[in-house]
Amino acid sequence: MRVGGYTLGGELGRGGMGAVFRAVAPDGREVAVKVLHRGARSSGRDRFERERRLLAELSESDGFVPLLDSGEDKGQPFIVMPLVGGGTLRDRLKQGPLAIEATIELAEALALAIGRAHELGIVHRDLKPENVLFRADGKPLVGDLGLAKHFETDAPATSQAGAALSRTGVMAGTAGYMAPEQARDAKFPSPSRPLPRWTCSRSARSCTSASRAGPRSRAPRSSRC
Repeated sequence: MRVGGYTLGGELGRGGMGAVFRAVAPDGREVAVKVLHRGARSSGRDRFERERRLLAELSESDGFVPLLDSGEDKGQPFIVMPLVGGGTLRDRLKQGPLAIEATIELAEALALAIGRAHELGIVHRDLKPENVLFRADGKPLVGDLGLAKHFETDAPATSQAGAALSRTGVMAGTAGYMAPEQARDAKFPSPSRPLPRWTCSRSARSCTSASRAGPRSRAPRSSRC
């Protein structure tokens, strides 16, 4: 199967909005391509476009999986990212807890990445072990901006529609990794509030837990916001 010149291979993951595939770019590089589900509602297309805009703002040097390309193929939007080959934090934790030193180093890297996003008025809203990926050299990168959003309506890449997709009283995030305030109301989290400390600390706690990564993310994730 080909999408926008990219030859899709095996499926790497699937979520509420789309699926991610291993793919080969026209120049022969291996990449990851996220494709919006066919038949997605207009709100799903809006969220997919919001994710594309946010990816374009955050680079690998900021600590995020970067955007390489994007477009539409026969009306189906897609996003192209590097294929990060070192697995996820969840994969590593299946082998057992991390050492304290490694946990501190990882927590510092995640805090810097999330802090950079906050400088741009962006909140991730779904930081968890599944969304922390490692390059082959071990550098961690934050991925999956499907629930991320702007909280500054005058930020360069935002729009009124993109900033207002969340509805008051609706949950957005993964149970076990989001603060109680976020669970009550998706509109609550913003860079000026202490919520991100909770998500970073929950992920860090997972690293040192002897019970295979602390709170399991099989708990429901809402993608309605």
